[in-house]
Amino acid sequence: MPLGGFDEEWLNKLREANDLVALMSTYMPLKRMGRKYWANCPFHHEKSPSLCINEDEQYYHCFGCGESGNVISFVMKMESLDFLDAVDFLAKRCGMEVPTFSGNADLREKKKKKDRALALMSIAKEHYKQMLKSDAGKP
Repeated sequence: MPLGGFDEEWLNKLREANDLVALMSTYMPLKRMGRKYWANCPFHHEKSPSLCINEDEQYYHCFGCGESGNVISFVMKMESLDFLDAVDFLAKRCGMEVPTFSGNADLREKKKKKDRALALMSIAKEHYKQMLKSDAGKP
C-alpha cells in the first residue's frame, strides 16, 4: 500500500539517502554524547539541549516540547512544507527522482489549491510592496 501516495520501499530509500544527523547539522550545532547527538530544540526556546537525535534509528525527540519524528517530518516542520514538498526537497537534496504520486485525488486537489493561494498571496505581497515604495504610498 502506498504511504502518503508514494511506495513505502521508495520512501525508505529516501530516508536512508538523507542522514538525519547530517541534515539537522545544517540547521543547528549538534553535540555528540555517547551514541546520540544533542542540540537545543529549534521548535521551542530553551537554554540547555533537550533535543536528542538517534543516529542509528534515524529519529529525533525533544524531551522539552515532545516534538519527534524522522527526516521527513523534520523538513516539514523546519521548512514549513507539506508532505509532498518535503519529499521533493529531500529527493532533490540527494539526487533521487520522485516517482509519480499515487495518492488520492482529494489530496492532490488540496495541494493544488494551496499552491495557487500561496502564489496569489505572493503576487499581492509584491503589489503592495511596490505601492508602499511609490509616491502613492507616502501618505
